[in-house]
Order: sequence, then C-alpha cells, then structure tokens
Amino acid sequence: NGLANGLPPESMRLGHVLTGLEDRGDHIWLKFRCGDHKVELAARNVVLALPPRLLEEHVHFAPELDGAIRAVQDSVWRVPARAGV
Repeated sequence: NGLANGLPPESMRLGHVLTGLEDRGDHIWLKFRCGDHKVELAARNVVLALPPRLLEEHVHFAPELDGAIRAVQDSVWRVPARAGV
C-alpha cells in the first residue's frame, strides 16, 4: 500500500488486467481487460512492478522492447540459484 497511499483515488484501477502498452511519444496508451470489457487509458508515466518474464508473457508492448532493455531487466530480476531448490 506504500505506493498507493501517495496516489489520488481516481488514479487507481482495481480489478483491471493490463494487456498492452503502446508508446505514442508524448504519452503511453495502456490497454486493460476488466471483466468482459476493454478499457484504454493514456498516461505520461507508467511504473511496472512485475518480473519481466510475466510482463512478456501477458502484456503486449508496442513497439516491442529491444534487446538492451530486456538484458537490463533480466539482470535486475535474476535470482541466484540455490542448491536444493
């Protein structure tokens, strides 16, 4: 709730599933599924707090993320292997 506490209530979209992000230069177009409905919103900034693997499996990026961005994401989210796990 730490991040949510600093946001205006009208900016929260509970029950929405992010399905796509499209960079349109001066803003990002976000595409959501909410039940049987599709919802689209524009934002100047977007914070994604999910592992890159989940984002790539469930969210369509336009334009596609390039290899350099993927490499940084992978290095940040990589968890060292532990014996016996």
